[in-house]
Amino acid sequence: MEIGLCSSELNKKMVYLDAESMVVDTLSLAAKSIASLLLMTEALLGAITKVTDLTAVENRFPINELHKAVQPGPENKHATDTEDDDENENGVEDQDDDDDDD
Repeated sequence: MEIGLCSSELNKKMVYLDAESMVVDTLSLAAKSIASLLLMTEALLGAITKVTDLTAVENRFPINELHKAVQPGPENKHATDTEDDDENENGVEDQDDDDDDD
């Protein structure tokens, strides 16, 4: 009988120790998680304050200049281009635009 009594008390103590161990592990994990969260938020807040030190986007790149309409300039010409490049020797324009004399 005493063996059965010892074994039931031992089982109760084991269950109690297992439960206590799980509680301690959970609390330590929660503490680590909170500490990690606080460190990350502090790092992010520090990064945000550094970003605000930068100049504004409007001051770095003239976005308004992109949308301005300006008159096109004169057509670009190569040094080899002449005024009569599209005409053949007879003064008649080549109609097929494939740079051959047909």
